[in-house]
Amino acid sequence: MMAGGHSDSSTEIPENVSSIVTALQASISESATFELVSFRQQVVAGMIYHVKVHVGDGEHVHAKIFAPLPHTGKAPELQEVKGGFSAADDLATL
Repeated sequence: MMAGGHSDSSTEIPENVSSIVTALQASISESATFELVSFRQQVVAGMIYHVKVHVGDGEHVHAKIFAPLPHTGKAPELQEVKGGFSAADDLATL
């Protein structure tokens, strides 16, 4: 993947991505159901993760998370979240 480009969407979620999304769960959705379904990433001065999360009753939300470069010491932050998606919807790049 080249810098600035998006990876393909994947349902094989690496542990580091799962950990980041789980840490931001309360900011993404207050739903009791919270299942990370897929993600894609974009290399910038850090990493942007676009994630699809199932939040129950067939509804999915798409979220954009920025993870700064490690040397900054800053935590990943939720930049945007949109709801109203279905399982069939392609993962949006917000």
